[in-house]
Formats: sequence, C-alpha cells, structure tokens
Amino acid sequence: MKVKFTFNLQEEEIQHLADSTETLLFDHVQWLKNIHQIIICDLPDDNQLIQNDQQCSFGRWYFAEKIRP
Repeated sequence: MKVKFTFNLQEEEIQHLADSTETLLFDHVQWLKNIHQIIICDLPDDNQLIQNDQQCSFGRWYFAEKIRP
C-alpha cells in the first residue's frame, strides 16, 4: 500500500524551514570539524563531544524527530 503525503506550505513556512535546516547543518558541520580536529591533531579526547552526537543543534533535532511516532 502506498501512502501519499501532501503538505500545503506557504512561502514563509518554506523559507523558515530552509533557514532552520541551514542553521542546523551549519552547527553539525562545526561539531564535525571539532571531532576531526581532535583526531587529526591528536588532541586530548573530549569524550563528551566524541561520544555524544546529540551535542549540536542538528543532532538534537535529528534524534528528536527520529523518536517521534
């Protein structure tokens, strides 16, 4: 059975969604850069940062959406 999802979004809502997504992805890239810097530069581990992929805004958003029914 195919399920068809249809959303009627106004231009403002689409722009807000795009802006929010851009901000979330920017934050996630910053988190990744921090991880890469630790690994590449052989810096002392920041276990909380490394182990918690929910640290950045993107991770918090992603996991909040993922657990919704």
